Amino acid sequence: MELLCIDIGNTQTHFAVMDASGLVRMSDKWASRSLEASSNEIAGVLESIADKGINVQAVACCSVVPAATRRLKAALKGVVDTVFELTYQTCPPWLRIHYPQPSEIGQDRLANAIAVHVLYDPPVMILDIGTALTVDIITRSGGYEGGWIAPGLKLMGSYLKQHTALLPATDLALTVPTATIGKSTQEAIRLGCSIGFLGMVEALIDKAAQVFDQKGEGLPTVVATGGDGEPLTQYPFQTEIRFEPYLTLKGLKEAFLQR
Repeated sequence: MELLCIDIGNTQTHFAVMDASGLVRMSDKWASRSLEASSNEIAGVLESIADKGINVQAVACCSVVPAATRRLKAALKGVVDTVFELTYQTCPPWLRIHYPQPSEIGQDRLANAIAVHVLYDPPVMILDIGTALTVDIITRSGGYEGGWIAPGLKLMGSYLKQHTALLPATDLALTVPTATIGKSTQEAIRLGCSIGFLGMVEALIDKAAQVFDQKGEGLPTVVATGGDGEPLTQYPFQTEIRFEPYLTLKGLKEAFLQR
């Protein structure tokens, strides 16, 4: 079976075609706003998959953009046999959700929680770094416990541009800073946002360690995913960070297979 997994984020939509074992046959991404505007993008994706001789029988998706979700489902109607959307109601029954209002949990966060249960043994801390930074706490005793949400790196830069008169637009990509003091406005923005963002991540890891310790679970495995996830593995945190580029999509695959 070939399964098309689609993760619709605020900025980017990522997809991968996987088989039942989790082998990624192909993957790519596109701007989520294009899917909000029309269904042409998904038609092009399906065509490119078919051109590679891959026969997709089903689609599993998660989304944080409702308008894009509606367009996706409309575009797939009658094209594939099954369209599965991950929600708290369609999660595998073994995923315990210790959260008062589970409908508030982002579908991508649920997919990540499912994936780490399969790939790692809890306790696990998940860092998903895109437009927003989401942090999720997965314990042995409670399962999915919740976590924290903070602005992502690029959001910091765009906020500065939008709410100041003179600061320029600056292309921000998470890297380990080699300089300590900015010698131009753009360098000051890059360094300030990068150093500040990494400091925020470090503070969240420290806070999570306290939470796990209070629950008597010991130090968690820390797993990063998302567009800015891989650079975190190069930063000298006291805790090792493991990078899983397909974490969300792998969680969708598992949820679909166990539906």
